[in-house]
Amino acid sequence: MKNRFVAGLEYTKTDFSSNRDFSNRSAAADNALTVGEFATFPGSYGTFTANPALYVGAGNRTIFGARIPTSALFLEDALSISHRWTVVGGLRQDDVKLERQSVDLNTRALKSFTQKYRPTSGRLGVVFAIDPDTSVYAQYTNASAPVGTGNLLLLSAANSAFSLSTGKQLEVGIKQSAFGGRLDYTVAAYEIELDNVLSRDFSNPTLTANSGKQSACGLELAAAWKATRDLTLSGNLARVDAQFDQLIEAGNISRAGDTPPNVPKTVANLWADYKIPGWPVRVGGGVNRTGHSYANNANTVRMNGYTTASAHATWTLPKGDLTFRVRNLTDKLYAYWSGANSNNQVMIGAPRSFEVAYRAAF
Repeated sequence: MKNRFVAGLEYTKTDFSSNRDFSNRSAAADNALTVGEFATFPGSYGTFTANPALYVGAGNRTIFGARIPTSALFLEDALSISHRWTVVGGLRQDDVKLERQSVDLNTRALKSFTQKYRPTSGRLGVVFAIDPDTSVYAQYTNASAPVGTGNLLLLSAANSAFSLSTGKQLEVGIKQSAFGGRLDYTVAAYEIELDNVLSRDFSNPTLTANSGKQSACGLELAAAWKATRDLTLSGNLARVDAQFDQLIEAGNISRAGDTPPNVPKTVANLWADYKIPGWPVRVGGGVNRTGHSYANNANTVRMNGYTTASAHATWTLPKGDLTFRVRNLTDKLYAYWSGANSNNQVMIGAPRSFEVAYRAAF
């Protein structure tokens, strides 16, 4: 039987540092540190004074650092049982060491901790070729992530003591090339479950535990259509229903049934690309629609959905491509991400921006 096998070793090391300055909450400090969130004149974005007198007090002027060496072994295999049936699988073993420290520049206090993780992840799937142009597939996979932020760089000492959050996903789909290869599309449905989410202890809500659970099920469609020799249209549509299955917050308040922050129900994209006949130039553009999402677990603060557009032109040169791109074509003002627990603060999307890129082939 035809078989393809891959094995590999990987090593990475991340060094991270971040300065954190917080107001001492006096009226004078707050006034000095206020910036206009909707101002558009040069220098208005994030222009904060560095005067240490505005950040006095324990914890208000700190330097955080993290060092994360990671080694991993991974294996992948695809076994063709017949000309129609293929079994695929993968296995990965990570060895992660986290070293974090923080220095309080106001009190000179130093805090540090070290934690190790050895998560194992795997996947197993099967592909069935109905005909040379159509295949259906199913796959099961599992993975791990740090609790809380899901980011090792920002993991606190308290949260590092918890077991990793563990997730599993089941996905089924179909891939087909139709109309002589002019249309390619994929339809996929999936279900995801995540355990060991930070929550409050059932018997004592003043204590933090990793007893929370959340889940999501969704449907995704992606397609590319070569409408003419020079025009290609492509797009995708994703619909997801995500919720907390089990989550207790301070005050013994249950968030079961609520939508996790920063998860829009619907995301859609549409792109067009046109090759100008007789010219080494391609022009095109795209439209993105992102549905509304929430900024907190209680779903009481909503970030409205938004629509943005982009445009580009690419000139093909003898040894590369030169591309001019405009992002957020209409200069739309929108919020795209929230810190969830950061007093309902949101990140504002980038304004209209221009980009020039050159891609060369060697």
